[in-house]
Amino acid sequence: DAANSGLYVRFRDRLMFPIRNEMGDVIAFSGRQLREDPNSGKYINSPETLIFKKSNVLFALDRAKKPILREKSALLCEGQIDVIACHELGIDHALAPLGTAFTPQHAHLLRRYTSSVLLCYDADKAGIAASERAFRELVTEGLSVRMVEMPAGDDPDTFIKAHGAEAFRELLGQAREFFDFKLSRAKANGAFESAAERRTLAGECVGLLAAMSDVVARDHQINVVATHLQTSGATLRGAIAKALQKPQRAPSAAGRQAEPEYAVAAEPTPLHRNIGFLCHLALTSAPAQHFLRGQFETLHEAKRWLEGVDLLERILSVAPDPASHAAVNTFLGGLPEADRLALGAGDSVAMDGGLSDGMLAAEHALAMLSATVLQRRDARVKADLKQPGLSQQRLIELLEEAKEISSLLRGIGQRSEFDDELPAATFKAKLPPGWKKRV
Repeated sequence: DAANSGLYVRFRDRLMFPIRNEMGDVIAFSGRQLREDPNSGKYINSPETLIFKKSNVLFALDRAKKPILREKSALLCEGQIDVIACHELGIDHALAPLGTAFTPQHAHLLRRYTSSVLLCYDADKAGIAASERAFRELVTEGLSVRMVEMPAGDDPDTFIKAHGAEAFRELLGQAREFFDFKLSRAKANGAFESAAERRTLAGECVGLLAAMSDVVARDHQINVVATHLQTSGATLRGAIAKALQKPQRAPSAAGRQAEPEYAVAAEPTPLHRNIGFLCHLALTSAPAQHFLRGQFETLHEAKRWLEGVDLLERILSVAPDPASHAAVNTFLGGLPEADRLALGAGDSVAMDGGLSDGMLAAEHALAMLSATVLQRRDARVKADLKQPGLSQQRLIELLEEAKEISSLLRGIGQRSEFDDELPAATFKAKLPPGWKKRV
């Protein structure tokens, strides 16, 4: 903060990587140290913004999503350099989180593209710990996980440089099931030598098995663990059942905020009808959600003129999977009460879902939004032109803006925000009483 301290360059002496969203748009940057500095992290990222949340982004997903579908699995690495080394040699289903933390949002994002993940983290202690954390998140989403066993001291980048792409592909082909890898490694490190160590290891496995949401896969892995630990499957199942019955830890008294004596009824967040309909589409139609996530500039421009754009942008930034009721309900449950009331109160969200073409509805609704914004801009300009005492410069600016708006309105056919505001697919025509359709 000192006036003579000069500027501090956030990414000084770092190798820069653009961070892209699923559509390939650059939304942030990441920098890796070129010279080791104990006072700074190995990787640092751009500050989080409305369109960049580190926990929601996987590095190189925009390039890897089609290869993941082709390979029927994703190769999850620890860092950007590893991913780039893989892609350079055609191993293009590789991606990585932005840092060592792998989040539930990352796992949910991967589940859209595959049901199988290869974990290829560094072979050091930190890499193994990070792989176990990633395993917990992945199996919670029902994904199967196998481990790529890297030689000690190697990561994908150094291994590929030393041994070549074919040798690395052989490693991928030899990937082992997670518990087989974990327990074989533990045995090689002497963790089976005492009863206390075996008991600790069994406790770790019980916690990891309890995290698995696929009960069939869990039952198979129970047998794998029981064989390694030379115990009975029934004993493990009993311990897992107890682990699943444990209630979640309640927040401490110091961490709880005092509840108000009288609850005040929340008012719904103001939500323009058209924005409400777009929120509905983003929560119920995957193609519509994908389309709207690419319309950031249009939505940002509308924020000044229409109510509720912030709520729509929040939906699009998190992007809950419309095909998963659990994901949508979890997202809605995390919203403030005022936002939930807005989404539940508007006609546009209360409509019966299942539009025949969510993409077409989104395009139509976005066109109507643009028309509404232009009409409100036009009304504001006309009101400003009536103000007395305008300077010549200000008058010229207003006339030029009015001319531009008029041209844009002609281009969209002079739609009115009150005429055909929503697509015909969102409502059913009502016949007058006593009328019947002609057969």
